[in-house]
Amino acid sequence: MKKELVFIRIVGILLLLAGLFSLFCAPAEFTSFYAFIDGGDFHFEGFGFGSLTFAFIVFSGMVYASLALVCIPLGIGTMQLKRWGFTLSVAVLRAFLLLGLALTISLLFSFELWNNLEFSLTLTILSVALIFFVALPFALIRVYIHPNIESLFHSSPKGLVESQHPDTLIIILLNLFWVFVLFLFVFFKGAFPFLGDFVFKKEGTYFLSIALVALLVLSYFIYKNTSYAGVGMIAFYLMLFLTFAYTFISISTNEFIHMLDLPRYELEKVVPAFRIPAGVNAGLFFGILLAMQTIVVLKIGKNRGSD
Repeated sequence: MKKELVFIRIVGILLLLAGLFSLFCAPAEFTSFYAFIDGGDFHFEGFGFGSLTFAFIVFSGMVYASLALVCIPLGIGTMQLKRWGFTLSVAVLRAFLLLGLALTISLLFSFELWNNLEFSLTLTILSVALIFFVALPFALIRVYIHPNIESLFHSSPKGLVESQHPDTLIIILLNLFWVFVLFLFVFFKGAFPFLGDFVFKKEGTYFLSIALVALLVLSYFIYKNTSYAGVGMIAFYLMLFLTFAYTFISISTNEFIHMLDLPRYELEKVVPAFRIPAGVNAGLFFGILLAMQTIVVLKIGKNRGSD
């Protein structure tokens, strides 16, 4: 038992350090804007809101902020051996596993990408995705739910996390991922995908804002275990399928990037550097993820009906 205790405390310390480091990097990342604005060392004509570089800096800051938001409470809960720390850790790992499965499967069918890469690089990308986004979270889940590890975490009065079913936490976490995606698209000229086309700028941003508010409201109802919240959530996922999944199946990520009317410098220098992420079959990724989320919501409804 002592070895398990040392291991889990080390995990908690690493999570806390990663979260604190990300918390430092989140605001620091936005100082990159100074290098690209007029007079900066890397300024180029056309840099600003709507350019790919601008969006990437925002994306990086959002990633750091998200890591801090997740890793700091997980680190504290794990180090203190709180039951909520265990419950939240398993939910985060399972949500990450679903994201990893969707990413890996979409990579396998990203034929546009593989046609432009060497076989060795293709194999390396698939191996990295399989190891770090599927095998690693799966292994960590098995470690956490082992009786010797689970018994280390002390029960406490029912709180915000412990009172929830693990599947409910998974849905809330994956909904936060969609909040991330919707907010990020504001910086891609407010692009809102719908039935194989895109609505841009002010109108697109309005649609993105409506979707964000609806998603957060439905997540709250799911958390409160409100009647018909599951039906509303599935209806919203269908809407996301008809927007993000269907549109990115019809229009590839590369085609979407060229629809953004990017500055000449980015088309020549920046876009080629993003050829691997831009080559991923985003429509398949979104579709698989939404299908898995729908299954989890149906499972929540089934468990609710049997209680």
